[in-house]
Amino acid sequence: MREVKAILKIVPRKRKELLNWFAGQSTAMMLRICKAKSVTKATWQSKYKEQIRSGKISSTVEQLELASLLDAIAKIKRELEGGKTEKAFEIRVLEAKEKLQAKKAPASTLISKNYLQLIHQLREKELSWRKIQAYIKTYHRKTFAFSTIRAAYLAEYGSAAI
Repeated sequence: MREVKAILKIVPRKRKELLNWFAGQSTAMMLRICKAKSVTKATWQSKYKEQIRSGKISSTVEQLELASLLDAIAKIKRELEGGKTEKAFEIRVLEAKEKLQAKKAPASTLISKNYLQLIHQLREKELSWRKIQAYIKTYHRKTFAFSTIRAAYLAEYGSAAI
């Protein structure tokens, strides 16, 4: 359990730096780090199984979780900063693939899924397209061109609805 105690003694600034780096990673990278955390935790638990049972080690489950997470973050970060290993290359390729897959939905699709009923209600109250645009921007913090709102509405309800 020396590893756990050593990791928990990391200065708060370094701990915060590791956690901030983790928070800025892609979902695929976070999942990879969580997998590494699970492996590290399982390794430590099997390595110190007898000492934990006998009560010689007083680390709590939470301490073990935090230490294994910090250890996994530090290991993966070191691998990436080294950059010359095959693993680091694979990680960068996976991140690039994920970025390509995570394209934003077109505005018209977003409007159709989330705002069409609201737009219909506002049109029934005889609000103009620009006022509907301002309403969505003010109360839903989303910005769409009024022409995009109009096109999505007409695609769903037809020109007879105007």
